[in-house]
Amino acid sequence: MGPRRSSTPHPPQPRQPALIEAWDRRLERWNPLVIILLALGGGALGVGLLLLGARSDPRSSQFIATSGFLVWAAVIAVQVAVWAVVALPLWSEVVDIVQHDRVRRTVWAIPGVVGLALVLLAVLSPAADFGWPLVGHSPKVWVLTAMAAVGVGLPALFGIGCVQDIVRRAVPTVDDTDAVRLALVSRHRVRRFLGSAGAVIGLAVLASGSLRLATVPTYVSAADFPAVSVLLYGAFFTALLVIVYVPAHLSLQRLCAEIREASFPLDAMPSPTSPELEVWLGGRKRVDALTEANLTIGSQLQAAVFILAPLASAVVTTLLPKTG
Repeated sequence: MGPRRSSTPHPPQPRQPALIEAWDRRLERWNPLVIILLALGGGALGVGLLLLGARSDPRSSQFIATSGFLVWAAVIAVQVAVWAVVALPLWSEVVDIVQHDRVRRTVWAIPGVVGLALVLLAVLSPAADFGWPLVGHSPKVWVLTAMAAVGVGLPALFGIGCVQDIVRRAVPTVDDTDAVRLALVSRHRVRRFLGSAGAVIGLAVLASGSLRLATVPTYVSAADFPAVSVLLYGAFFTALLVIVYVPAHLSLQRLCAEIREASFPLDAMPSPTSPELEVWLGGRKRVDALTEANLTIGSQLQAAVFILAPLASAVVTTLLPKTG
């Protein structure tokens, strides 16, 4: 790519291409002992919340002694450990975008919509009326859900929305290195946010399935807590993820295509018999390869793994044998 040939104004671009690795550099600067302590502290916090007042009731005491509870508590511990390690770098990335890329106000509706969806889930869910064996079960579970939403879910989904807002306003010109830089940085950011959201939601659904295995039918009837409810739980969060991710993906693909067309437009295609055709085709291919304008099947499957993680976790947990 050569020097810029146009003075056409552009929307705000990331300050440096080095921001592509901002997430990784932040984690790498941490002492491994700090990461271990954060994970252990998060896991202990999750289990401690479950055990809070758990021995004040005979039925609850009996429940926490079962192997099913131990499995569920272990999944909760892993969940909170992941949140403890991921939340700070994730929020740091989002704050960096908001401070330096002038995200439009309409994007701020994303946290509000996601928060409203979670509130509706809590209000409309019949689970609060179940005869849960654990003392304070419903408040504890919703505290954990709020922690997941505030720590990871909301910033990840908001981050994807921010990236999409910045990308969709970009108008590439000939040899526009700033647009290429924007495409590269944005694609890496979306992958990080998508991976974080998918992993956390997948763990949440896995915890729901583990809870079902631990409580049905000894403490909660199968009719009240059917296997399909775990699948619906996964579908709910998968839908949220897809709704936010698909526009960002399409905006990125549009930007990459426009970058290619700005420098090597179809209108300027040489004659099929001209020796310049090979140079023209080679230029288009180089731009496509650099910006990933044409995602390979492998790349699409990689994205699908993150998107389908909630449903995959739900399917697995409904098929696992009961632990006792």
